[in-house]
Amino acid sequence: MKKSVSQYEVIFPDNPYFIPDERDVKTTGFEVDLGGLTPTEAIAQEAAKLKLERYLYSCWKANHIEADPEKTLTLAREDIKEAVRRKNGAQRFFQEWDRILAKWTVKQICALLRDNTDDTEQLRLCAPFCGKIPDAEIDKIHDQVYGAAVS
Repeated sequence: MKKSVSQYEVIFPDNPYFIPDERDVKTTGFEVDLGGLTPTEAIAQEAAKLKLERYLYSCWKANHIEADPEKTLTLAREDIKEAVRRKNGAQRFFQEWDRILAKWTVKQICALLRDNTDDTEQLRLCAPFCGKIPDAEIDKIHDQVYGAAVS
């Protein structure tokens, strides 16, 4: 039996690891089908899909680095210089990447990008590699995580 509940608007604090529960949502008055899941379960399920999608992007970046390490690492160093100059909120991660690129081997860097633990998630999210992932690769990853689009 499907359970329809009010649509929820999630209010996320500045914490990428935050998974909300019913106390962190407010009703907007629209009906949605959560497929029998509680709001907490539905939100956790979507958070897990997003985490998987981000991980697959990191793996793509690692493959891209292995294909052309010299070019990719040179571009990454340039991106880091620009990011540090802009002084954005992720500056400490870019400074850490600068340190990693100066001392680590390509094999170690790719292993970090493929490490799917919470300990490395924020660092992987700020990885300064490869520029724009091609649309075809984004579509492929999206279909893998969320299922193929129905036409």
